[in-house]
Amino acid sequence: MQPNPVHEEEVSTASALAHVFEAGQRVVIDRIDLALLEARFVADRSIRGALLLGLGAFLAAVGWCALSAVAILLLAPRLEMIVSLAIVGAANGSLGAVCLAAGGRHTRRLLAGGSKGRE
Repeated sequence: MQPNPVHEEEVSTASALAHVFEAGQRVVIDRIDLALLEARFVADRSIRGALLLGLGAFLAAVGWCALSAVAILLLAPRLEMIVSLAIVGAANGSLGAVCLAAGGRHTRRLLAGGSKGRE
């Protein structure tokens, strides 16, 4: 009895298609695993950066308060305490307003540039 060449070709083709399908599944699964790994890496880096940024902002605020207290204490012998507080408060408020305005302009430029890039 001779083997049927048509039947063997069909089995061979079916086997090849099954291997291609399995390889495709492995590629998709590997890509999903890689995407998850990259997402974890980005999340870890972002969280670490946010924590450092928060700590830096806290320490800067504490330092700013200490410098403001020193300024008030240096002005107090020459002026009344309320006037010293008003001067330092006005200076801090003015600097804060300038920083907010600059940050707002910067944010608007970023948002305007980002929307142009998407069109």
